[in-house]
Amino acid sequence: MPLISVIISTLNAEKTLQRSINSFTAQTLREKELIIIDGGSTDGTEGIIRKNAASITHWVSEPDKGIYSAWNKGIRKASGKWIYFLGADDYIHSPDVFSRIAPSLEGAHPASSVVYGRIVLVSTAGNTIDIIGTPWSKAAWLFRHEMSIPHQGVFQHRSLFDKYGCFDENFKICGDYDFLLRDLKSNPAIFIPDLIVAAMQTGGISGTLSKTFTILEELKLARAKNGLGSISPILEWRFFRARTRRLLQKYFGRRISDLVADIYRVFTGRPRLWTRKDIRKNI
Repeated sequence: MPLISVIISTLNAEKTLQRSINSFTAQTLREKELIIIDGGSTDGTEGIIRKNAASITHWVSEPDKGIYSAWNKGIRKASGKWIYFLGADDYIHSPDVFSRIAPSLEGAHPASSVVYGRIVLVSTAGNTIDIIGTPWSKAAWLFRHEMSIPHQGVFQHRSLFDKYGCFDENFKICGDYDFLLRDLKSNPAIFIPDLIVAAMQTGGISGTLSKTFTILEELKLARAKNGLGSISPILEWRFFRARTRRLLQKYFGRRISDLVADIYRVFTGRPRLWTRKDIRKNI
C-alpha cells in the first residue's frame, strides 16, 4: 500500500488538535506518517505536540507566513507518495478511511494525481450540517470557476508538487484551489462516492461573510494565473450574491441577512447554515 503523508498546520489549536491527532493514530492503515507544522503557538499547542511526539514523524514550532507557508514546509518533509492536508480543527471521519481509500490510491497514478471523497460539515457542537462532495463528472466544469471539490477530502500525489512546485504563499484563503487548478484544468480527478474522508468544523463561520470578497478576488486571481481569465458568469453571480447580502445586513441587520441566505440555500437544495442555533451561538 502507498505511504500517506498527513500534514497538519496549527496555530493556537489546543482545543481541537488532540482530536485531529487521535483521528490519525486511529487509522488502521500502517503505511502513514504525520507531520505537524506549528506557526509558533502561544497556547498549549506545542505541549500537545510534544505529548504525541511518538506518533509524529516530524514537527516544528516557529513563526510562518500563514497556512500555505506551513503546508510548503510540511511538503518538504513528507516521504509519502500521497499527501493529505488535515485541518487542526478537523478530523478523519473513521479509523478505516485510509484503508478503504488506499487501493484506489495505489491504482490511480499516473492516470490521475488527485483522488477525493466526501466530507461532513459539522458544527462546533459536533452536529452534522451537510455532506459535501460530488462526482468529478459534475464537479469538473464548475472547478474551472471555483473550488467545487472539498479539499479536506482530497489526496494529492507527490508528483504534483514535483511538477508544479508548491503552494503560492501570496494567497490567504484560496491557495489550495490555485494549486489544484494547475492540474485539474486539464486532467481528471477520481471520486470515491461511498467514502466520507473527514469531518470539517464550522468554527470560522462567523467570519465567512467578511471573507467572502477576499475569497472571490482570490478565485479571480487563481483563474487568471492559470490562463482561464479573471472573471466568469459564475463568479459574477457570486459577487452579486455577496453584495446583496452585504446590503441586507447593512439596512436590515444580521438576522434578516442570515435568514435570506438560508432561504436561498433551502431553495437550491441545501440545508440551513446561518440560522442554525448550534452555529449562531458561536457568532
